[in-house]
Amino acid sequence: HGYIKQQTIQMEDFKKVQYTLISRRSQYFAGTRYLRRGVNDIGNVANEVETEQIISQISNHQRNRNSSLVQIRGSLPFCWSHTNIFSPNPDIYIDTVQSSFTSTAAHFCDISRRYGQRIHLLSLIRHSGSTRETLLGDYFGSILNSLSNSSTERDLKSTTSETQTNKF
Repeated sequence: HGYIKQQTIQMEDFKKVQYTLISRRSQYFAGTRYLRRGVNDIGNVANEVETEQIISQISNHQRNRNSSLVQIRGSLPFCWSHTNIFSPNPDIYIDTVQSSFTSTAAHFCDISRRYGQRIHLLSLIRHSGSTRETLLGDYFGSILNSLSNSSTERDLKSTTSETQTNKF
């Protein structure tokens, strides 16, 4: 499942650009809201969508110039779920037994493999007003801190080679 739209735009300086938007939904851990959350055992996050924006300058006299930006969004990459999906504000359950964060590490290794080592994270979690979202944000922050220490970096590297070997 996905979406694509392409449009040619005339700029004020009489140059034309072609704008392309492509979105692709991941097939690996898809589901409906509240029923699929978190990450599975091999690092696929729930409801991941990759969106690429491409801008191409159209010119008859010179080589075309292209620019691309890829963004992905998905569920927070640790094991969590909702306890009562029929409630308007369902409680959040975080599986803290997964203390080694292997699924989270596998997720980031997969992203590094697909997009390169330079990854920027943008959290859309509200940090005030909602104790449920604050709980998720605080736990995710603790995971990121754990993953950034030196022993976890070694684990990430070994997980990367394991992931590549097993072709997850």
